[in-house]
Amino acid sequence: MKPCLLKTAKLLLGEVCEAKMRRISLSSDTIQRRISDMLEDVKDQVIIEMKASSMFSLQMDESSDVTSCVHLLVFVRFLHSGDILEELLFCKELKTATTSADVLEK
Repeated sequence: MKPCLLKTAKLLLGEVCEAKMRRISLSSDTIQRRISDMLEDVKDQVIIEMKASSMFSLQMDESSDVTSCVHLLVFVRFLHSGDILEELLFCKELKTATTSADVLEK
């Protein structure tokens, strides 16, 4: 943790909070794992809401980024509390060939 953040935490929240913040691991593996865990949690919540809906629809699109990697984007629309919600369900990298078989496999 950066010293300026720790100093700020100590000033605003006290020494106990500063000590807790010192124990937080900020290695790239830890950050990647936490991001993946949050991603899975949000995806699970969307799936639960989608399953509770009386109807839903999927929209798929492929897109290339600046490095020419091709991604499959899947959006879902569903009813929730009388409103139509649209959420990004997932984004997965496709192989170089973007055939219908590749899309269905993902």
